[in-house]
Amino acid sequence: VARDDKDPMAHFGLGRAFSLTHQIDNAIGELTIATELNPNFAFAYLGMGHALSRAGRIHEAIAALDTAIRLSPHDPILWTMEHLRAVAHLEIGDYEKAVADAKLACRHPNTSFWSYLTLASGLSYLGREQEIAEAKSILYKFWPEFSMSEFAKMVPFDPAAWSNWRDGLHQA
Repeated sequence: VARDDKDPMAHFGLGRAFSLTHQIDNAIGELTIATELNPNFAFAYLGMGHALSRAGRIHEAIAALDTAIRLSPHDPILWTMEHLRAVAHLEIGDYEKAVADAKLACRHPNTSFWSYLTLASGLSYLGREQEIAEAKSILYKFWPEFSMSEFAKMVPFDPAAWSNWRDGLHQA
């Protein structure tokens, strides 16, 4: 950014770094610049959706993720966009949409355990025990030693962010 403040990729990278170090306001600022410099930059909208979700600005996060998906509907990381949108739907209590998005994320051959965690979480709110068992079975293929305590070490939760997702995981 210091070398070229008009480079959207630089602002995206800085925004993601801020997001991953829990500097959410700074992340949103940099990702906003990235989307203003290149309104067709799907990754910037993905990063924005993640940051806005962590900030509790869920409806804005969903809109940013919708934009990312619209801009890059065949993206190799489309599963990530769908997964994060599922998490956002969990946070506003729209469990049917959360499950639908998580199932979309799970259908990709390159998806990860995140999609199945989110699917199990959403299904727990709907009481769909058989589907929870199926999601957990696949999750354990990705991560055989999975436990909530191991997960908590990997993902330090901000108590204010993603509480429905976390609580649904505990239920599942």
